[in-house]
Amino acid sequence: QPLCLFRMVSASVTPAFVLLHFSLTSHLAVSTFECSFRLRKNLARLVIVIIVGYYTVFGFASFNHESLTGNTQLCPFYNSNGETFIIVNMNLMLAFDFVNCISALFLLRHNRRGLAKERNAFKLNRTFRRVQTLKAMEQLIPIYALHSISHLVHF
Repeated sequence: QPLCLFRMVSASVTPAFVLLHFSLTSHLAVSTFECSFRLRKNLARLVIVIIVGYYTVFGFASFNHESLTGNTQLCPFYNSNGETFIIVNMNLMLAFDFVNCISALFLLRHNRRGLAKERNAFKLNRTFRRVQTLKAMEQLIPIYALHSISHLVHF
C-alpha cells in the first residue's frame, strides 16, 4: 500500500516540476542571450501551450481505460492499461530533467564567464542582467539537482 501511494504521487506530480523547471531554464537562457521582449513573450506562451498539451495527452492516455469502479487489480492510476504510458513518461521526465539540469549548469558557467569579462565594461544594463540571471540560477541549481537525484528513486 505505501509503495502504491508513492507510485501514484510520483507519476502524477513529476511532470509538473520537470516542465516548470524547463520553463524557468528556457526563460533564463533567453535572458542570458539578451533576446527581444517579443521573443520572451512568445516563448512564455509556447511553454504554456506545451504544458497544457502535454497534460491533456498524459491525462487522456492514463485514464482512458480506467474502469472508475474502484476495483482495480493494481494500484489506482497505475493499472495495466496505463502502465506502459506511465513508465515511458517517467523515463522521459528523467531524461528531460537531467538535460535541464546540465543546461542550467552550462548557463551558470556562461554567465559567470561573461560577468568576469564584462566587469570593467561600462554597459551596466548588460552587467545587471547577467548578475540578476546569475543570482537566480544560483538559487535554482540546488533545486534542479535535488529533483534530478530524486528521480533515481523510481529506478
